Amino acid sequence: MSAIPVAQNCLTEAEYLAAEAISSRRHEYLNGVVYAMAGGSPIHSILKVNLIERLSSHLRGRPCRPFDSDMKLRLRRGLDVRHYYPDAMAVCRPQLREPWQENPLAVFEVTSPETERTDRGEKLDAYRSIPSLRLYALIDSNEPAVVLHLRREDEWETRLLRQPEEVIELPDFGPFITLQQLYAETELV
Repeated sequence: MSAIPVAQNCLTEAEYLAAEAISSRRHEYLNGVVYAMAGGSPIHSILKVNLIERLSSHLRGRPCRPFDSDMKLRLRRGLDVRHYYPDAMAVCRPQLREPWQENPLAVFEVTSPETERTDRGEKLDAYRSIPSLRLYALIDSNEPAVVLHLRREDEWETRLLRQPEEVIELPDFGPFITLQQLYAETELV
């Protein structure tokens, strides 16, 4: 999904949350600036559904919960406050009383030509600042390719998956989806 600026006037986080609670569209929030989220393609949607199905099945009965793109992820570092809608995330200490999550183990974004720059730049930097995050996965919607950013100790490692049999592993919970399963029914594999 691509972000479209809504207005030049800055909103407080409280104003954003109040407006978002009654809005029929989703918006991301970056330090007072609100961006409307554009819709995705059919392939984008299939990739998200395949991912959420496998993630949900893999985490069933475990202490972590999967969330889809209807759940906000809040990042707060001092005065820097952001609310994003990742395509999927796994959270091991989910907050059930707030309209956001803050401590994801893993975040997944399905990239498109419109979102790739933000997903690989701004969001990569922002997500890697989350202490609990151990995996940030960028799923290409144009070809079967997944870039994994994995935290090992205090270092980040980047891996590229391109082969249908390659597997995405969820830190602490092992392998949960192959590229073949992720890209099933997209006509890309």
